[in-house]
Amino acid sequence: MEMIMRYSRYFSFIFVLTLFAGCFDSSKSPIDAKHFNVSSVTFDKQTSPVIIIGGGVAGLTAANYLVQANIPCIVLEGDKPGGALAQSDSVRNWPGVLNAPGRDIVANLRAQASNNGAKIIKEKAVRVDFSQWPYRIESKNLVTGQTQTLKALSSIIALGAEPNYLNVPGERGKNSYWGKGVSNCAVCDGSLYRNKNIVVVGGGDSAVEEASYLSSLAKQVTILVRKDYFRAKDKRKKEEVLARPNVSVVFNTEVKEILGNGKHVTGARVYNNKTKQKQEILFDGLFLALGAKPNSKLFAGQLELDSHGYIVLHDGQETSKPGIYAAGDICDPVYKQAVTSASDGCKAALQAQKFLDEIGCDVQLSREQKKAEQKLLSEQEKKREKKDSALVASRTQKQDEYAQTILQSHLADQVITVTSYAQFEKIVQESKKRNKPVVVDLYANMCISCKNMEPIFHALDKKFSQKVTFLKINMSNPEINPEKITSFIKGDDIQSVPAFLFIKDGKEIDRIVSEVPMEKLERQIQTIL
Repeated sequence: MEMIMRYSRYFSFIFVLTLFAGCFDSSKSPIDAKHFNVSSVTFDKQTSPVIIIGGGVAGLTAANYLVQANIPCIVLEGDKPGGALAQSDSVRNWPGVLNAPGRDIVANLRAQASNNGAKIIKEKAVRVDFSQWPYRIESKNLVTGQTQTLKALSSIIALGAEPNYLNVPGERGKNSYWGKGVSNCAVCDGSLYRNKNIVVVGGGDSAVEEASYLSSLAKQVTILVRKDYFRAKDKRKKEEVLARPNVSVVFNTEVKEILGNGKHVTGARVYNNKTKQKQEILFDGLFLALGAKPNSKLFAGQLELDSHGYIVLHDGQETSKPGIYAAGDICDPVYKQAVTSASDGCKAALQAQKFLDEIGCDVQLSREQKKAEQKLLSEQEKKREKKDSALVASRTQKQDEYAQTILQSHLADQVITVTSYAQFEKIVQESKKRNKPVVVDLYANMCISCKNMEPIFHALDKKFSQKVTFLKINMSNPEINPEKITSFIKGDDIQSVPAFLFIKDGKEIDRIVSEVPMEKLERQIQTIL
């Protein structure tokens, strides 16, 4: 009994020490009420209780939890709305969903957050200043290119991760084959390689995912794995994909150089790290599936990052700055799953809510909201007293003007959706007779960059529709034959989307491939007028 009592006192002492150690944890900055003085903050269009940087699963989940708590928030969805999940053709591990495209899951998350009151805008964070509070976030409009400085009492960072590359000759850069047979998005460019031989580089879940999608389109898919085993966590899907007759695997193989004929990829030099053998292999397209690294460059010097660039967490989702939280792949070097990103987003939102409560933001918002409601009621009371005919006439006139503006805007949008080769040929020939250049937007259903370029393309159509014919063609449509289209306008093969073709006198005279600013597209249009 004496020995039991002695050990009991020992473990009690250790427990107390542990509690005190938590209290003196220097990695977590204490909240200074004087520093976070909410009464000194003016709430306007550029100031929000919470700004979420990133519109993927983590960011949208956080937004939904915040608005459910009546906390206004702004979501900067960036240039990859929906994140990595939006590019997945088949998702089978999302709770309650048997099998669905990632874009559908993300669309539901976005609609849920937006309908509940989250303000989701097509802007990208380009600079942050977390040295002063409210925190400053400079964002750029992805359509107009204009920038603005937003202020946040709290922020949730959910920018996800960027894909890794091989960094070998011929992959990217000047005179490379990026966009000419080299890609990292199967759902974007896969439809351009129907009945062709494809190589997928990688050994994880993303490689299995890419191979799965491409095997339904390509003649043959070969997976090159650097190690002698797959790292994929989804064993069932891996076995299912490898059982397909047009899918094969080569282990211990590294790509050392990507080869081509100047116009498109023809093959690669590879090295077997087990047999030390070098050889050249031939194929029509190469898809990279090499995992990703955290998209945290924007926060270097602002937040604590680890040696691999992941945002370091101290208390739940809290970063090295009070009131700033991180969620998803940007702070997760281990799991990297959509469902864990959603969990992170939930926790980050709840912690942000707690932070706002601790600095008195909830009370301040209630006061501001009451003032706004009283002002609105007062204005409505005044309007009820002015029911004269002049006011009614004025309102009617404004409504008519608004309706006319909407109608004109709709009519001004003359972009023609091409659904067949015959239709394309007829439009190009007709435009040639009228001496009218043609600009074509080639896109794919699940291509995020294509979605980003869509409003830009339509905006330019409204500006140049009198002088230029604007067409859009869905390359995911199996009825579309890319080779036939390019052959008719005497152009090179299409190997990546988004792609914009500039046609004059029935011939392609230039091309822009990939997502570009509006200014670049507009300058190119000016050259063909």
